[in-house]
Amino acid sequence: MEKQLIVRFLNTRRRGVYDFIVDEYANSISMLTVKMAKELIEEDLEKVAGTTIKIHYSSLAKARARFKKGNGSRQKEEKPKQWNFKDSYEEKSKDLAPGYFDLSNRKSQ
Repeated sequence: MEKQLIVRFLNTRRRGVYDFIVDEYANSISMLTVKMAKELIEEDLEKVAGTTIKIHYSSLAKARARFKKGNGSRQKEEKPKQWNFKDSYEEKSKDLAPGYFDLSNRKSQ
């Protein structure tokens, strides 16, 4: 059913059809180059439609990039990173104040 919808939307040049294609063929698109995936999808859709189907390379490449960018960022980082800022008086490290240098550890030349 979904492949028939893809063919119908491609023929009517509907917006968002390439995102729909990428969602449908996500497993094969992520492993293949865009050109190879384009040929694979065209062949598969031609079997369903019975006519030739033309897919634009650049539109498919953009949709694939959006898909990879969206999925990659959601899977890697589940919650946003929390930053912990401290003022200089809250720091407990043994660093010197700005502008001061420790020359006692300097090697003699």
